[in-house]
Amino acid sequence: MPNPRGPSGQPPVADTARAEPTPPTIAEAVDKAYARYDANADGALTLAELLAVIDADGTHTEVAERAAATVTAADTSGDQSLSKAEVTALITKLDTDGDGLLERSDRSATGADTTAFELASVLLFARGLHGGPGSGGPRGDGIERTVIDAVDSLFTRYDADTSTTISLSEVLAALDPNGTRTDLDARVTSLFTAVDSNGDAALSLAEITAVVAQFDTDGDGTIERGEHPAADAGDAVQLIGILMHGGHGPHGGHGPDTDTGAV
Repeated sequence: MPNPRGPSGQPPVADTARAEPTPPTIAEAVDKAYARYDANADGALTLAELLAVIDADGTHTEVAERAAATVTAADTSGDQSLSKAEVTALITKLDTDGDGLLERSDRSATGADTTAFELASVLLFARGLHGGPGSGGPRGDGIERTVIDAVDSLFTRYDADTSTTISLSEVLAALDPNGTRTDLDARVTSLFTAVDSNGDAALSLAEITAVVAQFDTDGDGTIERGEHPAADAGDAVQLIGILMHGGHGPHGGHGPDTDTGAV
């Protein structure tokens, strides 16, 4: 039986495997999309509704452009909005093994519809993927990444149930699936609330993006080699550093680990 961390914050018993969250069904994913974006509850998703959630401040132009592409490409009826049937058809393409579930393995399946994955990922995950199914590793040059790419990699790695938020249990399941790294577990647990600014026990796109942006110290939208926050950066930056390095960076890490395949 899994031994999830309790309210006391104590690390789990060693050698205890953690179960990953149950992946959502296609219907559940569609319902989540509507609950997230359909502000007027009229059963249709417009570009304005998507942008109100994905890029409310108008600062993530790449994601906004891909949201517009999502509406254009998936809008088979040409009414400039997405019906439930259109959204369902799009999300169904992500279920590459046809079992009715959107599992992590579907993301890297051979022959996956790259275009559908790109579009549906904007809708489901509120972010733009840079390389289609199976992406999420560093750029080929190993030198720099955009802030959006870095955030995307964190969601690809840790958002196991594709809920568009990352929970503490998902983080611990990815970093320490056997529950043996008790020091790391305790540190991650103690730092989690620093990123969780609204206290809902989950890390949202906005919360993670705000912290990842601090790694872009020159403000050019990319995180280059050697660019990192100060050594005494706050707890939120410390946690994102740990997540970027997959728990292997020095003291939680302070920058993209381009040599290990982490962000």
